[in-house]
This record gives sequence, C-alpha cells and structure tokens, in this order.
Amino acid sequence: NERVLGKPFFTYDGCAQYLTSPTAAALIAETYQRAGQDPPVLVACVRDPVDQAISWWRYENNAMEWGSCMGLSEWNTPLRTNMYPPRSVSEALQFSSSTTVQKLYADAENLVKSPHNLSIDGHTRSLDNTDLAIQHRYRMPSWAITWPGGQLSTIGRNGKYVTNIRRYERTFKDYFQGSMVKREDEGNVLPALTYVTVVPIDYMSAKVQLRDTMISVMNQAAVRHYRCTRNGEGNPIFHQAEDTMRMLHESVRNLFKDAVKIRRNSGTKLSNADMEPDSADRAILATFFEMETRDLINMTGMEATDFGWHVAT
Repeated sequence: NERVLGKPFFTYDGCAQYLTSPTAAALIAETYQRAGQDPPVLVACVRDPVDQAISWWRYENNAMEWGSCMGLSEWNTPLRTNMYPPRSVSEALQFSSSTTVQKLYADAENLVKSPHNLSIDGHTRSLDNTDLAIQHRYRMPSWAITWPGGQLSTIGRNGKYVTNIRRYERTFKDYFQGSMVKREDEGNVLPALTYVTVVPIDYMSAKVQLRDTMISVMNQAAVRHYRCTRNGEGNPIFHQAEDTMRMLHESVRNLFKDAVKIRRNSGTKLSNADMEPDSADRAILATFFEMETRDLINMTGMEATDFGWHVAT
C-alpha cells in the first residue's frame, strides 16, 4: 500500500470483544505469523471497570429486549446454560465467576493451545497441533464463540484488564519470541509490556495525551515494519525510512494543532427500572475490581490519576 499511495498506510481494527476473548490472542498471533509478518501494535483502551460493567449490562439487556420484541422467545440453554440470563448485576457477577463459566473459558483457551503446539525450534507456537485443528478442523465450536456462556458472562471479566492483557503478552511472546524489537516510548524501554499499549479512554478527550499516544503507536508500527538499529544514545535509526517517519510525525502534530472533539455516546438506561443498577451494585463492582485496578497501575507504571476514575491506592 505504501508503494501505491506513496505515503505510509495504517490499518486499524478494533472490537469490544477482543481483549476478553479466550481465543482471540492466539488467532491474531497465528494470522500474523503465517503471513510472515511482525506482530501488530496492540492497543487496550481501558475505562472505569465499574462503568464498563454497567454499560455492558444495559447494552445486552436492551439487546435481549429488542430480540423479545422481534419474537425471539426461546433460550439456547445447551449453549448458554440454564443459569442464563442472570437477572441482576450481582447475579451476573456471580455467574461470570462461577465454576461453569470458568471452565468454559478455560476450555476455549485450551482449544488454541496444547502441550504439543511447539514447532521444531521449541519456541514458536502454531495452531496446527491444537485441538482446534485436530478435533474441529479449524472451525471454532459454537460454545466457544465469542464469549463462552453468553454476553453477560463477561460482567466480571471485561474489567479484569491485567488478566486479559497478560494473556496477550504471554501468547504473543510464545509466537514471536526472539523476533521482537523492544518497544520504546520517548527512548525509555518499557519492560513490563512488550506488545500491548494501554490507553485510558479519557485520553480520547485530551489533546496532548492523545497526540503522544498516536505518535507512540505509529513509532511502534514503524519499528516492526522497517526494522531499526540504535545509535550510541539508544535512539532508533530507521533504515531507508527517514522520510516516512518525518511524514508520520508531521501528520500527527498537524492533526492535533487544534482541540480534538471526540463524541462518547452516553449509555441508554433500561426500560425495566427494576433491573437498573443502583448504588449497591456499583459498590459491589468497585470492590470486585479494586485489586485488578491497582495491578493495572503497577503493570503500566502510570499514575492513578491518569486513568480518569477513582482508584484506591
């Protein structure tokens, strides 16, 4: 694309389900590996896990109400279990942490990994020797798509950012170990995270932070694409890519000369007021995610105030 357009070309793909999915990390890594490509730049956009859980609760319940209005009155209990759907946030939280759902997620993740999925060099993973290939002929079974146990099985999982990010880091290390150029931001090596860039959603409305994040992401993509060495000061030297890097930086800085206006849609409350989360539900969720949020601060090296939500420290 760069040869045709005469300028750098970036492709983005995003989905609310990728981070929590037990299989997406391996499938993405496998796709890049088979294509002979370096791994993509992974960006995890995080928000207050309490707000995220309540937003998803509302979204999915409104979707189910829409389905009922369309005449969809039967539940696929063999696929979703008899416990589905939970009738309150606290019940959904218990459901997402239940032995049944935990086993579903573990079984799904095991589909794309096995004790025998190492290549001859002992490092690079492949799907060829996994249960997904041997037992299912590379076709993901219905129970493993996309969130096993149903959309509401993730109420206590989506906000576990550290757990989910570590799955990506671990998986991508297995696939690309030894071929990865160390990630850098402003010349400082960040050893905790090699493949995933964590971006608080509040950065979307912050000019400087969003600009710096975009430059960091583009630099990471360029490091992978152009390969680079480092000078005596440890700064990257992009071979035959000086013009490209200059264009990237100029483009981003021009984009953020003025204030950035990004609209974040407000969630729609439930028509059934009895199912609308209350302060007690928020308190339960806050307690549930408290440790995970502290771990996120430690993992990223960021300050609690960077995330835009109250974090107990």
